[in-house]
Amino acid sequence: MVKKEKFIKIMSDSYAPIPVEILPNESYNFIDNKDIIVNSGIGKPHRGNWQIQDSVIKISLNDESKEFKINQLSNDTLVMLIDQFRLTFVINTTSR
Repeated sequence: MVKKEKFIKIMSDSYAPIPVEILPNESYNFIDNKDIIVNSGIGKPHRGNWQIQDSVIKISLNDESKEFKINQLSNDTLVMLIDQFRLTFVINTTSR
């Protein structure tokens, strides 16, 4: 499961998360060898690489790099923050 939220200002000093639409075929595939395949849901998938340094994941795709702060990391959950966005990745561990 992937969940995206954008924080919007609701008062001068407080923000609230609102959901951001995720396309049905949108995916982020982190591969053990530090490769990543991102399917934005529009066009072809993009291949790049990722690395972790301290509490930051740096993702490089198409000659552009972004740094995401790791907010939570466990066996089945990864929550990353960048600018006003929060991305939550949860591995579905239930059998079908």
